[in-house]
Amino acid sequence: SVHKSTIKTMSVKVSKYESLTQDENKRAPAESRHVVTAKARENGILKVFVDEEDEAEHKPLFGGSANGVEAYSSSGSKWQLNSALFMGFMGVMLALFVAFLLSVILLITMDGRELSSHMHQFFNSDTCYEQLHFSPDDMEKKLRSKHHDFCLSESIDQGIECQCLNPFVQVPRKDDEFYDSWMDEHEQNVAKAQERFEIGMLGGSDIERFQGSRFGDPFPDYFPIRSVFDFYFSENEGSDLKAMELGLTEDRIPNLLWRLTNGEIAKHPPMIWWVLIGETDLADGCHVESVLMGILNVVKYLRHSCSKSTIVINSLLPSTSATDGVLGEEWSDIHWINSRLECFAHRTSRVDFYNATEHFLIPNNPSKIGKILMEDYKVPTPLGYRKWAQGIHNHAKKILGT
Repeated sequence: SVHKSTIKTMSVKVSKYESLTQDENKRAPAESRHVVTAKARENGILKVFVDEEDEAEHKPLFGGSANGVEAYSSSGSKWQLNSALFMGFMGVMLALFVAFLLSVILLITMDGRELSSHMHQFFNSDTCYEQLHFSPDDMEKKLRSKHHDFCLSESIDQGIECQCLNPFVQVPRKDDEFYDSWMDEHEQNVAKAQERFEIGMLGGSDIERFQGSRFGDPFPDYFPIRSVFDFYFSENEGSDLKAMELGLTEDRIPNLLWRLTNGEIAKHPPMIWWVLIGETDLADGCHVESVLMGILNVVKYLRHSCSKSTIVINSLLPSTSATDGVLGEEWSDIHWINSRLECFAHRTSRVDFYNATEHFLIPNNPSKIGKILMEDYKVPTPLGYRKWAQGIHNHAKKILGT
């Protein structure tokens, strides 16, 4: 028999001394003489003869031939040279069998509903890429045919008035009691957008609070939040990143689009646009698909208008009406949108996704919002804003490579 440690040596020596006769091989280097004594080719099969004195030291291997190679002792016994390859093949097959067995056990023991949910998420994750290619006109027609006035079907069934705006139009806040202050704040944003800054923060209420204001007017309850913003994003406070807050309270997606097309994108856009919009649209009763498409429409507009900017989609923040902070139906809609935004960002150049959800959940109970992090489980507290702002700062530094 041929020992495993000899197989490699034999193949090397055969290649090196294949033209030697049995007598000539005796004059070969001593290291090779005890391995190969002669070689012959018969019908395309390579035969190697091994010294008798080595046979007693080796354990039997599988007989037969492989890849046209056979091994013999000088007495004519046949040995297999490629047994190591055979053993490797058997090991791979065993591993595949074990993996298959574990998969079967997992499928049997997993709850059917949970499995269905996993499969649903798996297949739907691939469809989000198609949304990169939609045209606003075509998507508007599809949404109108599926959802009456872009609203949640349950709102219509229950007779609830839906105030959802078309997510593909650009409109200011015309019929609004805060129109005058809103327009004044927009004009201030246009002026601020002319400055140089690394991060431009776009959105509605959650973004404007960073400025310590509400509907454009200073709001004392939000002053601590402004201090958080200054600490992380103001040069005057020694921050290494400068951000500009361009949010307006209760803005819907069409309102933000109007602002962007009316001066809030300057000649020198920032390296990063940070976008959080859609929460008020959901509160108006808009269907989740309408909100999703509206957010993507904003992202596509920014991506087209600012060829050197990275657009970061901030996840919609968690929210619940439950008095104990447990996430419920509202979170299901938010999570549905967030998961597709994340998939879209993952497959689209110069678009990133930032999941801020964990900043507001209890660490040891991820299905519950922390009361010290969100007031009434809907509006972030100064502590919640601090955790979120730190996350934005760190993520932006990674994007900028600083």
